[in-house]
Amino acid sequence: MGRHLDLVVFDNRSTPLDSKQAALDAVRRKVVGVVGAVWSTHSLAVGPVLQKNHIPMISPGSTAPEVTQKGDYLFRTCYTDDFQGKLMADFAFSDSGYRRAAVLTNFSETYSKILAHYFITSFVFDGGEVVYKEGYIGSAADFKLLLTPLIALKPDVVFIPGYSQDSGLIIKQARNMGINATFMGGDAWETAIADFAGKGLEGSYFSTFWHPKAPYHRNLMFLRHFRANYSDRQIPAYVPLAYDAVWLFADAIDRSESLDPVKIRDALAATRDFAGATGRYSFNANGDPDKKGASILKFTAGKWVFYKAFEPR
Repeated sequence: MGRHLDLVVFDNRSTPLDSKQAALDAVRRKVVGVVGAVWSTHSLAVGPVLQKNHIPMISPGSTAPEVTQKGDYLFRTCYTDDFQGKLMADFAFSDSGYRRAAVLTNFSETYSKILAHYFITSFVFDGGEVVYKEGYIGSAADFKLLLTPLIALKPDVVFIPGYSQDSGLIIKQARNMGINATFMGGDAWETAIADFAGKGLEGSYFSTFWHPKAPYHRNLMFLRHFRANYSDRQIPAYVPLAYDAVWLFADAIDRSESLDPVKIRDALAATRDFAGATGRYSFNANGDPDKKGASILKFTAGKWVFYKAFEPR
């Protein structure tokens, strides 16, 4: 509409209470939209404030399903935990050809329990068999009792939807026990898992929101602009997800031909097949990206490499 976007930053100090205050400050500044928060607990504090004041929000990193269920002004550019569980099940069954799976859940984390539930449900629906499912406490260091049954069961794939340290220690100990299955995990593995799993990580896969080699035109544009401004600085996945959020707002403003937050919200909800840096966006009724895929990384020759962009069935 011939205007420049003005970025106004509010510090939520990484607490739910300050996140709510940041949202109230944004309302007072009469913003037309909000990018954030990143953590789900923070977005759950921000969302109700913005919903009440009819200001649309796009979170670049809050994966908890309930974040966008708090109102129709709440959207996200990342996928959800339930979606990711299904995605990895489809990847294991359809793309990798695995038919027997084991699932090891970190009972200390809701994130892990959600991914495990949806992986199991989807893998069985696809036609696979879950031969073993068991849990552990996140602070544990000895997983021998947890892993021993896998020696006889011989699953094709072991899904561990934990974090870098607990998942890495499990993989390292499993390899030392002679367990040769393929290991898979979710985005919380991050690349730091290699510090804990060591060489046992070879051949493992995990899903993440974005990778520099993702084959999207706007991703190439994003990388060119980012490198021009920030040189070779490492790019966390939340950066291109936030980049997509800004572009989605700009696109919604153009289509609505308005700076009215209500009309911008309506245009966001009607978004179909928008080409972003992290994939294509069509929002469903909950404000979540519908059928948006993920980047699958594989640990090969001692490092994580881009394997493919994958969309679930």
